[in-house]
Amino acid sequence: MDRMNQIIRQDRDFRFGSQQLLFLVLSIFIVAITVSVGVNIFLTQLRTQSRNALILDIYYIGSQALAYYRTPVEQGGGGQIWEKTALLNWLNFPLSADSDGLLTENGRINIDILHQGHKLLFTGYAGRAGINSRAIVNAHLAMLGPEEPGRVIVQE
Repeated sequence: MDRMNQIIRQDRDFRFGSQQLLFLVLSIFIVAITVSVGVNIFLTQLRTQSRNALILDIYYIGSQALAYYRTPVEQGGGGQIWEKTALLNWLNFPLSADSDGLLTENGRINIDILHQGHKLLFTGYAGRAGINSRAIVNAHLAMLGPEEPGRVIVQE
């Protein structure tokens, strides 16, 4: 009889230990999933904030470029035409390494002048932590000159 009680007790202890181990494994699994979801939410929010900040930079630089465009040449402006070197000096932002764009806290903004200086195109590249620095922000700002002065087109 003692032998039978001992076997039953061992079986009960084994089941109890198995339940604890199962509970421990399930708890670790749930915590891992929760951490993974939290990191994904954080990175998504970071990407969204970085993109929005870069779009705001593009709008600000665009408004400054429009002021340059409308300012007469005699006052240091563009006189109804965009000229890249003078525009970059007017904007007073740090230049990128290749002097083709501007550097802001939120990334890099390339400026392209099209149609003989009458159309300006901005393209932003994200540059914040957690985001690939080569990832393009899908926001372009095109400013048209004499055809439609001051009209701003945003393509996302």
